[in-house]
Amino acid sequence: MRKFIPLLCLVFSSIHLLAQTYGILETNNIRCAVNSHGQLFEVIPGSQIFEVPAGSGLSTVYAANLWVGGIAGDQQIKLAAEMYFSNEHDWFPGPLTIGDATTTENVMQQYDQVWIASASDIATHIAYFNAVANNTVEEEFPDGYTMPQWIINWPAHGDYTAGYDFYLAPFFDYDADYVYDPFAGDYPLFCGDECIYFIFNDGGGVHESSGGQPIGLEIHGMLYAFDDSDPMLQNTVFLKYRIINRGTQELSDAYMGMFTDFDIGNPANDYAGTLVQNQAIYGYNGTSSTEEYNAPPPFQATQLLAGPWLDNDDTDNPLPDSEYSSPTLSYGSAGWGFGDGA
Repeated sequence: MRKFIPLLCLVFSSIHLLAQTYGILETNNIRCAVNSHGQLFEVIPGSQIFEVPAGSGLSTVYAANLWVGGIAGDQQIKLAAEMYFSNEHDWFPGPLTIGDATTTENVMQQYDQVWIASASDIATHIAYFNAVANNTVEEEFPDGYTMPQWIINWPAHGDYTAGYDFYLAPFFDYDADYVYDPFAGDYPLFCGDECIYFIFNDGGGVHESSGGQPIGLEIHGMLYAFDDSDPMLQNTVFLKYRIINRGTQELSDAYMGMFTDFDIGNPANDYAGTLVQNQAIYGYNGTSSTEEYNAPPPFQATQLLAGPWLDNDDTDNPLPDSEYSSPTLSYGSAGWGFGDGA
């Protein structure tokens, strides 16, 4: 049974494959990166890319990554968790086969890349095919239209003949034939004005980072931002995960979290705190000023905007205590589908 778990995070102000490919998001006041293993910010070992302000060379986060763990039916703990990017991995590039949750070195090499998506490119793409439909290409595109390579190479489909899901990255099916063909007007679907799309898994090898047993997860990630005059959006990047269990084992007592190593000014005197009611953690400098930022130094937060959905089990699952409950019957932003009744 496949389980689809959407997880959205907000970041504010044994086969060894060392990813050589990463993408840099730089549409607003934050310049940050992710690589094909799903490693955030420290995409090259020992060097982070989370600049605030963009281009300043100053970073407020050293590294971040997704952690997932739980207990399988055999009562064994399954865990995928990395902190920093090294030669020891729990996460690997690419998708997994359906059912046995496996992959090959060739497939991991094929997906050892990321896809940088642009909303302005999509607007032009849509306008062109609308002009084709309206017979106005000569007027609207007198110099023709050159399709961006990233649209052509969008990872919409997996090799279903080898056991992978046919549908991977989302797309708009312009001609309604269920097959991605950008030359027929189809185009990628993603969030933000600029987005980095990446696919990774925990089944590509031994978990040498955590020492945990593989789960069989395939993760589709979007790191994205908006080019907006609102100062909050100018200093915000978003992260959205689609988590798919490609294996047959279900986890109980499962937990998901974001490891985040804040790095504000001098990293030796940073502190961290939590805002439980807001599903947020934050980091700040331990002194009233820093050589890098002067006084006062900034703080950096990571907030969970929307957590996983509870399975539709026709059961009126109990609501949490009042600290978390809301009219939408959720654990604040941590989970949805509680108290929905039978």
